Amino acid sequence: MSIVLKFSKPTFNVLTTGNVNLAFSSELATHSIYSIVSTSIANPDTSVTINHNLGFVPKAWVFLKDNDGDDFLLRIPSSDGNEFDYYITSNTIVINRWASVGTDDFYVIIFTRSPNP
Repeated sequence: MSIVLKFSKPTFNVLTTGNVNLAFSSELATHSIYSIVSTSIANPDTSVTINHNLGFVPKAWVFLKDNDGDDFLLRIPSSDGNEFDYYITSNTIVINRWASVGTDDFYVIIFTRSPNP
């Protein structure tokens, strides 16, 4: 059994929608996933840096994990609020947060231009 990773476009159910309404599917031709990283920002910190050291600015998606028990991920930046943002350099991804308390958990999907080693 192989694992399939899918992300649907906003308002579409990832479990029932067709491929045309997917933002990403590991079953379709796309950039290869280089790494999936989980990280947290806890008070009083306002940012976290993830080193990827690829030597080029990769495509990356950053998700905020809902810690209210709803068990979903919110892709940032989003129209849901402006508390989080990120930027990417040729060697790092930096996630910033404003006006947030407690600990925020993130998942970062880093894509590469070539197939994974």
